Amino acid sequence: SSFIMTLFSLIRFVEQALPQVSVERSNRQMHSSWYGKVEKAHRYAAEPAERITFQGFAVEFRGDNDTYRVTLQDGTWHCTCHFFAGWGRCCHTMALEEVLRGMLRESDAVSGAAPREVLMP
Repeated sequence: SSFIMTLFSLIRFVEQALPQVSVERSNRQMHSSWYGKVEKAHRYAAEPAERITFQGFAVEFRGDNDTYRVTLQDGTWHCTCHFFAGWGRCCHTMALEEVLRGMLRESDAVSGAAPREVLMP
């Protein structure tokens, strides 16, 4: 997902920047701490389903026909597309469910009232 790719990009940036930082004695402890944090970030990023649970968010979703705002707040999905207004579920919310599989609370894992097995085998 783009979230994980952004996290990896940040980690690579930190890894590349660290050798360029001054190696004064007072900064050596800081370097050691940063390396430990980078290592921990790699470990966390490798276990997203075990480490990350989204409780709410808002995204801009660029569909084929328009750009929509999709939110998950307090266990309720919403999308600004016309299909969602009638069905309580749409391709945008289903795509996010797929991207975030394992990182959503069980109660948030399926938007709308339509059975998941019908819409997402």
